[in-house]
Amino acid sequence: MMFMEEIMLPIFIGILIALAIAVNLTNNHLTDVFLLSGFSLMAAFCYVLYQAPDVSLAEVAVGSAILPLIFIISISKHRSFVVLNLLPQNCTMELEALTLLQEFCDRYRLQLVLVSDLALDDVDFKVFRKRNIDLIIESHEYDICTFTGVTTSLMMNRLESRIQSYDHFEMKEIKEGEFIV
Repeated sequence: MMFMEEIMLPIFIGILIALAIAVNLTNNHLTDVFLLSGFSLMAAFCYVLYQAPDVSLAEVAVGSAILPLIFIISISKHRSFVVLNLLPQNCTMELEALTLLQEFCDRYRLQLVLVSDLALDDVDFKVFRKRNIDLIIESHEYDICTFTGVTTSLMMNRLESRIQSYDHFEMKEIKEGEFIV
């Protein structure tokens, strides 16, 4: 039995490392959930080899069943990307920014929801809570379009890496709970 543990443990640890790298390289959230579930199963096998069956059972139950279910429910609920558009209408910068955002949303299978004329005193504003707006696009200077989003958002990090190749787009990050308009 000891010989089996000496052979299997490095294999399982190698698979764990490969799964961890794969989770970091994927762009699809559903794929991430399945990879994390597989990671949890491999960790459970390692716990069995270390003679900890109780920990292994807990890992299988929580890491391979309950957490993936919670993630899948959470992912299925988040299907829209709400953008407050404060750019002047019909300008070339607006068209280019909205095209970029539409491509971004298509890549991550999100529905782009544009909100254009949101007044703070308007009754319709009460429908939107401050945290429901994912991004604010505006122009403070003639040729610079600013994308403002929350620093902790994964989508903001992905969008920031996407707009780095554009000279006239810049990213401005705000803290969670902070709101500008």
